[in-house]
Amino acid sequence: MLNEWVEVSLPVAAALEDEVAALFVWAGAVGVEVRDQTTLYAEEKGSVRVVSYIEQGTERTFLERLSPVLAALFDEPEEDLGARFRLQPITRQEWNEFWKKTFDVLRIAHFVIRPSWKEVEPGPGDTVFVIDPGMAFGTGLHATTRLVVEALVQLHTSGFVPGRVLDMGAGTGILSMAAATLWPGATIWAVDNDPDAVETAAQVIADNGLRDRIEVGLAWKETPVDLVLANIQRDVLLELNPLFLRNLQPGGRMVFSGILDDQVGEIREKTGLPVAWNWHEGEWELVVFERPATGETE
Repeated sequence: MLNEWVEVSLPVAAALEDEVAALFVWAGAVGVEVRDQTTLYAEEKGSVRVVSYIEQGTERTFLERLSPVLAALFDEPEEDLGARFRLQPITRQEWNEFWKKTFDVLRIAHFVIRPSWKEVEPGPGDTVFVIDPGMAFGTGLHATTRLVVEALVQLHTSGFVPGRVLDMGAGTGILSMAAATLWPGATIWAVDNDPDAVETAAQVIADNGLRDRIEVGLAWKETPVDLVLANIQRDVLLELNPLFLRNLQPGGRMVFSGILDDQVGEIREKTGLPVAWNWHEGEWELVVFERPATGETE
């Protein structure tokens, strides 16, 4: 298929950009950005456009879910809102060219993420990852990814040492690579249901010299794990929650991200484990759950 993704965008008031971006993800977008007069694809002064990316063929389902919520937020009829959406198919070549123009060097804690066309001089203690995202998502640019990387560093600093790590919804594999670097002795599975993501993650992981440390695939054979990483939207998170709980070892942790602030209560209730900590950035929340060690009470 030539066009594998569709760009769906909507002009909004700047004060609502974070909330609208979060709702796009809630409705099923696999990537979101905000464009204004400062970005490469600039909007007119005073105008902000929230841009999302969805799989081709899911446009109707996406808009049917999103439109009523946005209409209520904007207090306008759905038909008026619908006329303001812009849909544009994105080819693989166009996607690659977009990332080459917009993806820059990023630092999260002591991790430095750069595309292959950018050079960087690492500082003392820095770990540099080279990521060319291709058709997959997960460059570390999004707040939900940054929150997980920061949580991994915090877990490592606290003395937590997992033997087995599951990265569900791995994208480009950045979280798996961070975990492999922090815990060299761990077995790590990077799993995604998108073949493009699996292909991209396998290449990125190999290019960064971690092929022998991380197993990449479309499926995961259930096995006990000490750490679950899940940076995915609410519906999928709730669907996979029983699988995570079945396999999480005593003393294990689950790091959930990609959650809106008004979804945290539901996620906590369904998971039923003690919360080690809860961070947020803008509309986004990260929750770290801990399964008590054997002999401890919840």
